[in-house]
Amino acid sequence: MVDIDPAEGMTLEQIKTKGVADKYRSGGGDIYLIGLEFDRSERNISRFERGRG
Repeated sequence: MVDIDPAEGMTLEQIKTKGVADKYRSGGGDIYLIGLEFDRSERNISRFERGRG
């Protein structure tokens, strides 16, 4: 989980920038990235992003 400022958004971009999936690349398989943003006051998902790494 990447803790971000909700005003910034861009969860998936931050996951890529921080290299979260890099340690799994040597396995040779496909990597799927999923970014979720949570609304702390609603206690629910406020945004969902997916992509391939």
